[in-house]
Amino acid sequence: MRLLAWELRKIWRPGNLAAILLLGAVYYWMFPQFYIEHFCNGPQSEAQFDLASDWVERYGPTLEPEERAELDEQMAGEITAFDTQITAIPEAAAAGLTDYKSFLSFRGDYLNGIRNTDGQADMDVEALLYRVYGGTNWYIIEEIQSTMELYDTQEEHNALVISGRKAEGQPEAMILREEQLAEPERAHGLLPDSVRESTREYGKDLAVWCVLSIVLLLCPTLVRDRLRRTRAMQWTSRRGRRVLNVQMGAALLSGLLLTLLNCAVYLGPFLATGALRFRDCPLVSVWPGTHPWFDWTYGQYLLA
Repeated sequence: MRLLAWELRKIWRPGNLAAILLLGAVYYWMFPQFYIEHFCNGPQSEAQFDLASDWVERYGPTLEPEERAELDEQMAGEITAFDTQITAIPEAAAAGLTDYKSFLSFRGDYLNGIRNTDGQADMDVEALLYRVYGGTNWYIIEEIQSTMELYDTQEEHNALVISGRKAEGQPEAMILREEQLAEPERAHGLLPDSVRESTREYGKDLAVWCVLSIVLLLCPTLVRDRLRRTRAMQWTSRRGRRVLNVQMGAALLSGLLLTLLNCAVYLGPFLATGALRFRDCPLVSVWPGTHPWFDWTYGQYLLA
């Protein structure tokens, strides 16, 4: 044990730890911090996150057909709120936009005009549109409408995906898995896209830093021993000739401790995002984009 403690002291030197701490702070600022600061990247993702959080609390991890009918009532309530909010925007009132219907018609005519004539955007109109977007619950309405459309057309979409895989001659296992994911009990989850994306990227950056920090922790000890010819001195004694196993154990133990420390440090900002409220949601959701081979919940995925 004394030899193990000595090898650990050689590894965990204050200078090495200070350098790792400094480089770790720079690395976090350059890469993973983005996925915490922009966990929901953009107002649409924020609206989807807020809606999914509310639905998970009300309906559980999946959206059943009888619960889908309640979204129509929620949509009507949000449109009523939009009608009230847009009247408080002077620029919208000056343009004659007094409710959701008139704004939708105005926006559609403007976008169709640009698309059909290949014309340039009118910056005054663009400013008006974004003023209304930011001053109302527009993004909430858009996400509710998008979710209802995806839910109602999910069977057709899944059938097209499966037929496309068959036409491309893809392996039978992939086609079978696609059919399993299309089953209603799997396909109606409420895990938002932004949560999946940010979790994946944040986890990748954590994995890279775990490997890099262990290399930074262990390499100075190996170099220092080589420069000081420590191995030659150890081999002069019977006990020293068995030191390699102790050094390997000290390195493995140090790597494990540093990995746990890294995970604990990275866990704090991640928990602050509120992502764990979706821990019981399946990885396959109403919003398409994932085709996992395992039937895990989001919480089980995080543990794995």
